[in-house]
Amino acid sequence: MRRALLILLSTALLAGCAENSITGRKQLMLVSEGQALSGSATAYAEMMGQLEKKKQIETGTPRVAKVREITERLIVQAVRFRPETASWAWDVQVINDPKTVNAFCMAGGKMAIYGGMWDQLKASDDEIAQVMGHEIAHALANHLGSAVVRAAGDICPDCGAAALVREEGCSKCHACGFSEC
Repeated sequence: MRRALLILLSTALLAGCAENSITGRKQLMLVSEGQALSGSATAYAEMMGQLEKKKQIETGTPRVAKVREITERLIVQAVRFRPETASWAWDVQVINDPKTVNAFCMAGGKMAIYGGMWDQLKASDDEIAQVMGHEIAHALANHLGSAVVRAAGDICPDCGAAALVREEGCSKCHACGFSEC
């Protein structure tokens, strides 16, 4: 019985292993790229909707204009690298949270950067470009599929978004405001 269970589990894990066409590495993929695109679009819309209700999405500022200018230039390069990403609905938002130093790019080009990048780090335009380029690279390499394995603990128990951030020993969801210490 134990042996049969071990064989079944090993087969399931091997079936989930795939070679990443960008990195050439074998990685455990629990979701397909199509599932990642769909799930990311939903999670992003929910997260941005919640943040918008709290007036935490920055709009019409020079900082937003600069982030859009930077990411538009990066997207051109991303599409040169992976032409099929031209069909992604690329989007970037600046989240007005001066304490959080973070940025992300979900599958499908759904991006955000937190105000703490400027307020805490005083990041230059070049540094913002490096951070956003790094985040875009994760999406291009389909790291969400393997990140699901690592990030299962980062799913908010209230809203289900993959938006939990660890801050000073607490878990905080930027999508719905859930907090637990």
